[in-house]
Amino acid sequence: PNFFASTKFFACLDLLESQELFEATQMVKMQPKEVLFRVGDDSQSGIFIVVEGRLGVYLEENDSDSLTLTNTLITGESVGDLDVLDGARRSVTCIAMEEGATLVNVSRDLFMSFIAAKPRTLQIYLHKAMARLWRVAHFVLSDFLALSLDQMPAGGLTDEFWDLLLSNQAAAAPGLKSQVSGASPLGQPVLLRRGELLHGVDQPVRQFYVLLEGNMLAERAGKGKKQESGLVGPGSVVGAAAFLSSTRSRTAVRAAGTCCLAAFGPQELEALLEEDSDAFLELLLLAARSLGPVIRRFISLGLNRVWLKAGDPAYRQGEAAESLYIIISGRLRLLREDPAARLPLTVEEEVGRGEAVGAVWALTGGYHDTTALCVRDSEFVRMSKGAFELLAQQNPRATSRMLEGMARRIAAASSARGRRRGEIVTIALVPADIHATASSFSYVSQNSLEELFGPTLHLNASTLELSFPTAFQRLHISFYRSKLTSWMAAQEEDYRFILLEADAALTPWSRICISHADCVLLVGAEEASPQVNLLEEQLVWAPMGPPSEALVLLHRPGVEPTSTAAWITPRPLLARHHHVRLSNSKDMARVARWMAGKAVGLVLSGGGSRGLAHLGVLHALDDAGVPVDVIGGTSQGAFMAALYAQGLSWERMHRVVRDYAGAMGSVRHLLSDLTLPLISVFSGAGFDRVVRESFGHGAERIEDLWLNFFCMTTNLTRGEPSVHVEGLLWKLVRASMTIVGLVPPVTEGGELLIDGGYLNNMPVDVMRGLGVDTVIVVDVEDRDDSVWHNLTPIDGGLSGWRLLWDRWCPIPALRCASLSDTSMPRYNQIVNALTWMSHSQNLRRVAREHPIDLYLQPPVTRYRLLDYHLMDRIVRDSNRCATAACFQSTVCSMQHPPCRDACIFEADVYYLGCCFSPCMVAVMVFR
Repeated sequence: PNFFASTKFFACLDLLESQELFEATQMVKMQPKEVLFRVGDDSQSGIFIVVEGRLGVYLEENDSDSLTLTNTLITGESVGDLDVLDGARRSVTCIAMEEGATLVNVSRDLFMSFIAAKPRTLQIYLHKAMARLWRVAHFVLSDFLALSLDQMPAGGLTDEFWDLLLSNQAAAAPGLKSQVSGASPLGQPVLLRRGELLHGVDQPVRQFYVLLEGNMLAERAGKGKKQESGLVGPGSVVGAAAFLSSTRSRTAVRAAGTCCLAAFGPQELEALLEEDSDAFLELLLLAARSLGPVIRRFISLGLNRVWLKAGDPAYRQGEAAESLYIIISGRLRLLREDPAARLPLTVEEEVGRGEAVGAVWALTGGYHDTTALCVRDSEFVRMSKGAFELLAQQNPRATSRMLEGMARRIAAASSARGRRRGEIVTIALVPADIHATASSFSYVSQNSLEELFGPTLHLNASTLELSFPTAFQRLHISFYRSKLTSWMAAQEEDYRFILLEADAALTPWSRICISHADCVLLVGAEEASPQVNLLEEQLVWAPMGPPSEALVLLHRPGVEPTSTAAWITPRPLLARHHHVRLSNSKDMARVARWMAGKAVGLVLSGGGSRGLAHLGVLHALDDAGVPVDVIGGTSQGAFMAALYAQGLSWERMHRVVRDYAGAMGSVRHLLSDLTLPLISVFSGAGFDRVVRESFGHGAERIEDLWLNFFCMTTNLTRGEPSVHVEGLLWKLVRASMTIVGLVPPVTEGGELLIDGGYLNNMPVDVMRGLGVDTVIVVDVEDRDDSVWHNLTPIDGGLSGWRLLWDRWCPIPALRCASLSDTSMPRYNQIVNALTWMSHSQNLRRVAREHPIDLYLQPPVTRYRLLDYHLMDRIVRDSNRCATAACFQSTVCSMQHPPCRDACIFEADVYYLGCCFSPCMVAVMVFR
């Protein structure tokens, strides 16, 4: 009985009712290859549910008696769910597989007698079981495969019910051709005149209608711009599919002449049930026929729904690929196992609703090369290779659409935009402090998500207990849990986001929140205890938890973040953290963009004094309303990015940069830091002091910055670039600006660090790896070609002492004649050239492998590496050009097609399709 109650169709009934029905069923044991029924057989045998073994579903090939295996039913899956309602002949052939099968049989007579005794169960069965199947079938057939579906109104009233309906309507309004007024004991009377609209396309349908007299015209969009239409006659049921499935209408229905209808909504159905239960059943069975065409088309293609719990695999690496899976709701993580690799188990990607997995190997007959693991409770549609071949025969256009989708996924996987994570829909909000709740953040977050991205549903224990009092009190029972989770899965079709606010304790509802979430946000107040609580330990940090866990620390207005490391250290698997002030709309919008997969990242390159141009560009982007959710950079770009991430006011930031530039451009300051050049020309003490003082007005550690931040260094100990996302801010930024030979390297954690520009001056790859959707790059690196012209050939060595003497000797006669006209670049110019060479090569690679959505190159060519004394001019020029770029974007972005593949070196003005709300932004490369 418990198994029967947990099946996908009978789980919608009350537990006692399902047990009562089970007791009247029969067990059927089938031998291997035994035929259960064939295409065209009578359907009085009803529904069959697999208990043990497997049952093959076969379809006949066109003009042939041969059978094609399109589906294999396993434990808990069923066949005949629609046949039991309308008594239509079987549309498939079912045969037991090699191991045989044990089935539970609910005959049609048993089902009809059961609903006759309990008529309300039919309404529940249609609304929750069959309507859900219809919605899934419609999504796969219409949205995923783009097939044309028959959704014209259904007909077929029996004479007895037709007479009853007409007599009641006539009693309510004598003379059907006259004006209909008042209420009817049997349906609400409706009168339409010629041309009047009953309902339009994409309108909510809260009633369905029986056409009593007259004709109506049903219209829908066909292929291209062609309109398809059909005539609806008396006795037809209109809008039943949309009403039962709680979806919007797919057709427009208008009166072809004067029409009389009877409307049935929840109140009319309830009245009909009280007055005449037989008529109630007949009307619902008639309405159920409107679900038939879509569901039968779904079944005829060998498609089947599958439910899996969090942690269950859809398939494993190395298994024979027999089917592909279309995700209806939920989330899959694709894992690749390689025992010989440094990491034996790696995450390939994460996929969500509307995507297909396992398709390549299923269609080629190979073996799965990854393991597809459910990271939350998920619902799929399974399509076998045989079903795909059948689809290819019947509708080549649909298979072409599938193959196009597969090609896009393969192309996306091979590109370097970062690992795909699929669309996030459900977000669990879990209190990180057992003495607090996430309520305040939940409500503000709902408003932010709804304003920026669309309808958002907020669910917590209180709201669900009011809506589902019985089920909510019994969530520890799998039967009631499945009823709630099925309803939650259906909501994903109507809402862009669903926020699941967990309890602060380890309750059944908290378990559902985690198992049903695409992403988990841990919400805590910074002043609370940072230790991992029991709820986190047992649910959030399970071995295969949700694909993304982020920490949201709430701050009171005017309080700067501190001690973030104490929160992060005990949670090493955190994807990221956010510092949020609930009263700050920009903070909330930033979190919302991360959740929607629309985060914006800003990369600032190094370039010595030319890096001061970043200040002008940052100010221009802010004035244009371009958001920045994460910022990173190298060398001077790291310095400017860190100041911006501190959240300083523009006035304060300008003052800090001016003080820094004044010190760096001061000859006295530089001379005071000279030392014996065994390691470097300068001791670095003065440089350290300037950098430390520059960051004295905000967070001291990277983790405490308001914005997510990273900086790049070249790690001499490891021989590779290093990315720094935590640690002492001033020290790591100083390391990122360490030019070899000028200042000493920085030692951090036993590793020797120097300027990041030697290996990665424009870390777009790092930014993409963080999962941002839009990448903006500000490139201030450039080469001074003037020093490489008219060089003097030198043989036999070149004495630096002689060059120094010639440069400083005031008496021309005492200078060395052979060196007086020597033209050689200086040390800093050679270092600059080497950096430019690395940067140029890296930029070309980045342009090929990591798409840049917005590339800005301010006009800083004429400035040298140490022209810090020209700060005002550099900032002014860059701000003017960046402002012009943002202005140009609002005028010209819609006049130029988006393009991501053109080379950024080929044009001075380059347009990219990059969407910032509320306008498109163009890319202008200033030369």
